[in-house]
Amino acid sequence: METEGDMGPVNRDEPNGAIVEIAWREDFDDHSTYKATGATIVGRCTYCWGRLVGRQDEDKRWTSIECRLCGKSVEGEDAMSEMERMHREAAANLPNVCWGLAAEYREDAKFVLKILPDMIRNKAHVAERIAAKIVEKPRKEWLSRHDFPGGTAGYLYLQACTFLAGIESLPRVQSVIPYSDFNSEELRISGVEVADDGSTHVLGKIAGRFRRPLEPELMKRMGLVMMSGMTSAFACELVLKAILITRLDEARKTHDLLKLYNDLPEDSRTRLKADFAEIEDVLEQGRYTFGKWRYFDTDVGEKAIQTMLDYPKAFKLAKAARVIVDEGEIAGLEGKVEGEVKGNVETDAGDESYQEQVKLQVISGECSIPWDLLQKAGWWGKRS
Repeated sequence: METEGDMGPVNRDEPNGAIVEIAWREDFDDHSTYKATGATIVGRCTYCWGRLVGRQDEDKRWTSIECRLCGKSVEGEDAMSEMERMHREAAANLPNVCWGLAAEYREDAKFVLKILPDMIRNKAHVAERIAAKIVEKPRKEWLSRHDFPGGTAGYLYLQACTFLAGIESLPRVQSVIPYSDFNSEELRISGVEVADDGSTHVLGKIAGRFRRPLEPELMKRMGLVMMSGMTSAFACELVLKAILITRLDEARKTHDLLKLYNDLPEDSRTRLKADFAEIEDVLEQGRYTFGKWRYFDTDVGEKAIQTMLDYPKAFKLAKAARVIVDEGEIAGLEGKVEGEVKGNVETDAGDESYQEQVKLQVISGECSIPWDLLQKAGWWGKRS
């Protein structure tokens, strides 16, 4: 991916080259609530920032669009209308995103086509910048090019992608103590609210008992929320540090997500907020999640325990991590794992044995994007 390049724009017929990437089929395990078959769409669900899958009829009209992660979907004519809106939006966003600017999405969008364009490359200039940084004396309490030479920041990016792939396979916990486990005996109504959409919400308190012993199920659900929260926070940390290294050649040695976020270049923060308006607040609330959730002792306190069981916090941290991973790709980070499998079958007097050798190769890279030159050229903030 490292190629010499001039300072001209990249011309593409469609965002990412194509809206439909590959045909795929995925059957989820027993913890999942749905199965999806179709073609992956270069898009994101605005609710959870999960990736999309869609189906077309024989006339190539979209009949369904579904989030692979949360299952939110649109069907029939609504799917076709949603795709047409996403196309128009993507066409308007493409020129700006190719220069590293933020995309603009509809406020009511269920799904968006996430543009991850080929940015401008200049291998020689970036190599000179990295070499100059290595000559400098490293700052204390900072990671620098002494720790991550050219190309190796992609390992942090790949590690975060791997963590996110893992937590996305976990059972979807919506509550540590589900309502179905509660045997209500008395309901006290405290008020009624009418929402902006016209729906009525009854407020009240319920007294009662749990239907069965909670300890085994409670511990499992606590563990799922804690694993999701800690892993998502760590994934955020890894990608933020990777972006800082590939953009600025250094990053703080800290678990504090808000500090890392605030250290990002302004254009990067602008894109992140365009994708997830709440991201700054989410990172502020979860800034110490990895630093604190991974410790669990008798003095942790009631407030800390309640925080560890905070499913909405864990969910939003996971969404933030997925949004930051997209920004890592725009920043020029690359990471992938390739595998090769060889098997050998032996038969001896009717007995069979099978041996398998798996060879994995982890590949890391940075795509030599000359961000400093782009900034000096004064393109930030300009809209076409």
